[in-house]
Amino acid sequence: MKKIILFTHKNDIDGINALVLAKLAFNDLDYELCPGFKELDT
Repeated sequence: MKKIILFTHKNDIDGINALVLAKLAFNDLDYELCPGFKELDT
């Protein structure tokens, strides 16, 4: 089975929902929560 890698943002519910759904769908999941645009701007 291939490993699933998910990159998503953590600032709002859209990013967290992607992680929750991916964890339910895939057993072998690695994930990275990336900072949002405002965090990168500072």
